[in-house]
Amino acid sequence: MFARTLALELAEQRINVNVVSPGLIAVGSRPAVSEPYKEALLKTIPWGRAGTPEEIAHAVYFACSPEAEYLTGSVISVDGGSSAGRFHLPRSD
Repeated sequence: MFARTLALELAEQRINVNVVSPGLIAVGSRPAVSEPYKEALLKTIPWGRAGTPEEIAHAVYFACSPEAEYLTGSVISVDGGSSAGRFHLPRSD
């Protein structure tokens, strides 16, 4: 909501305000996350895999590019489709 409000306030000055919302991103080994839990998480992602930092960077790059001039007050979900229909997360033990 903050980004949307800020987008409205800054639109007159032609300043874009957007949010990139990442899903599960593979950033290396995380010893606190068990393999069964990781596998359960991956099953909740429609794309079937974790994203990469590069995929987040691509979304940010686009949002900052001239091609996105008319994009403001938006949330760009980079989550393999999770936000389109993931209704639960498995419990972490």
